[in-house]
Amino acid sequence: MNIVLVGGKHFGCLALHLLASKSDIVIQRVVITDQDDRLGKLSKKLDYDLYVANPKLVDADAIPDNCDLIVTAYTHARVSDDALLKSKLGGIGYHPSLLPRHRGKNAVEDTISCRDIIAGGSIYQLTKGWDEGNILIQDWCNVQENDNAGSLWRRDLSPMGIKLLSQSIDSIVKN
Repeated sequence: MNIVLVGGKHFGCLALHLLASKSDIVIQRVVITDQDDRLGKLSKKLDYDLYVANPKLVDADAIPDNCDLIVTAYTHARVSDDALLKSKLGGIGYHPSLLPRHRGKNAVEDTISCRDIIAGGSIYQLTKGWDEGNILIQDWCNVQENDNAGSLWRRDLSPMGIKLLSQSIDSIVKN
């Protein structure tokens, strides 16, 4: 299966390692929105095809022909409808909340500021709207009394995201 990874930061690097570990996956391209991002540096080091996209919108030019699936892992750029149409199976993304609660780029911070006692993560299908596609799989965790967004992300939501991405990709590959 040919996959394009759209992402960034440490979580994007974890997702790249996850995809690279799967024998039935070919990473066609890595798309970043910041030339200095650590995912870009890792992709160059590992000799993956790298594309720097607009920070707000990943257009169809970013998606090579014969792409089967787009996977997003920590990006604030929306994948355009034309880009999704170039991918045989569209796209999936990880969002660090129990969608539909806390859509948007401040989901973990919103979980803390709302004093939620339960947090979670969702793998969803990419669509026109922000974090609005069909939910494929979710998991949850407890928010601890002294948590801040960083501690909750590092301890629970980031590892949960990699686990959910792995499960979802395995399921898609199987079908």
